[in-house]
Amino acid sequence: MFCKSVALFCAYFLYCSLALAQVALGQENAVNFAEYLSGLKRVALEANVSPMTVAQHFPKIKPFKRAVKSSHSVDYTNLEQYIPASVPDILVSTGRVFYQANERGFDQIAAKYGVQPRFLIALWGLSSDFGERQGHYPALSVLASSAFEANQTGQVNHYGELFYVDEFIAALKILERYPYRFEQLTSSQQGTMGHMQIRPSQFLAYAKDGSGDGYIDIWHDINDAMATTANMLQGIGWQADSTWGRQIKATQGINEHDISLAMQKPFTEWQQLGIRRFDGGDLPKRDDMRASLLAPDGTNGRLYLVYFNYRALKRVNQDDRYLLAATYLSERIK
Repeated sequence: MFCKSVALFCAYFLYCSLALAQVALGQENAVNFAEYLSGLKRVALEANVSPMTVAQHFPKIKPFKRAVKSSHSVDYTNLEQYIPASVPDILVSTGRVFYQANERGFDQIAAKYGVQPRFLIALWGLSSDFGERQGHYPALSVLASSAFEANQTGQVNHYGELFYVDEFIAALKILERYPYRFEQLTSSQQGTMGHMQIRPSQFLAYAKDGSGDGYIDIWHDINDAMATTANMLQGIGWQADSTWGRQIKATQGINEHDISLAMQKPFTEWQQLGIRRFDGGDLPKRDDMRASLLAPDGTNGRLYLVYFNYRALKRVNQDDRYLLAATYLSERIK
């Protein structure tokens, strides 16, 4: 049974209306998806994707059925369980081996973009298991299906429909601007791409040729993937002479109003509020840095003071558990 369609358009990165069919789930999903694709086609043309690109790639887009849960996924309720499970010793040792084997190239990228290699290697390891878990699904099918599913359910993987529509349009623009075939633009089940699992919109904004061969390949060339991510972090304002933060402990009760990235205080103020290094020592005696208190599991869980670079990472990935696992891995690699 079909419901009446509603109007909702969206131009690339702009909120517009797009005519989408609101339909009941059942045996007619394929038909409903086809109708949804017709709406996406109008959006693509409105977003200045060329008619030739639309005509070339839309016939290849098929419904993508997402697996219920990846066999590699880690889903624990607190950081005490999540971080050790996400960062086993084998991931640490592999990261160190890859760094030693590619030290010169990674250091050159780090020097050019001002991003320490250990952070890039940590993001590489955690996001795709050093390229082993990139996902090889057609990105356009994944993103169109995600947008369709979010249209019917409200959100997919914590993101709403407009997010996936924007990323779908970005993927089309990649195929329009770069010499990739439809089959080469592959992604994970979440629509993220390559060694570093970046989104199509991030690729469009920051893609770089890290190996100097005149071709950008974030799926097979780790130097390209690293340079692209480093360029993205540099563009966000990554501070090359700073780190991400530190795990701390509280010697007295914490005011919950102080737990926020928006609340930034110098170390001296946090010291007065009873915050200490994790080993119990005093915080650094400097007022030129401002830190925020982070407590993803509440005041009885792990506590962190995080700095500007952590806020930069948050603009790349909003998941605090993932980011804290990545920063932990970076410390182990160091």
